Amino acid sequence: MGILNDIDGSFKPNVGVGALLKGERFFASLSVPALLSNDRLEEEDGLATFAAGKAHVYLAGGYDFQLSKGILFRPSTMFRYVEATPLSIDITAAFCFNDRVEIGPSYRIREGLGGLFIFNAANWINMGYAYEAPFDNAIASQSNGTHEVFIKLRM
Repeated sequence: MGILNDIDGSFKPNVGVGALLKGERFFASLSVPALLSNDRLEEEDGLATFAAGKAHVYLAGGYDFQLSKGILFRPSTMFRYVEATPLSIDITAAFCFNDRVEIGPSYRIREGLGGLFIFNAANWINMGYAYEAPFDNAIASQSNGTHEVFIKLRM
């Protein structure tokens, strides 16, 4: 039986907003997936802790450069801001081959290094894998990195 079992749950609504501007060769986006800050109690190793949800603000953009027939260079960057934390900046330098395979490294400034692989199985479905390893810090000593497997459906 956990320490938080006797606490009644309550309704904690949230709402997010976002905008995407997409052209044939570029994109720009701004999103705030959780506008409302909800305070909550969490349990970790039998201890109750207080956590305050903070809004995350994401600003991203990228551009496709045609290097040759069938090869695109797709650099992109994303800025993530959360109150009371350092600004996080991700930079990705992907290459796309014949609109089928995309592969490239990513770098989160001062935080980690990773890479991605995306396979376009059909015009409506992409499948991919991404990996990120943190640099030597408190997280790196507890983690072997993060793995992400995803499927993207176009509707």
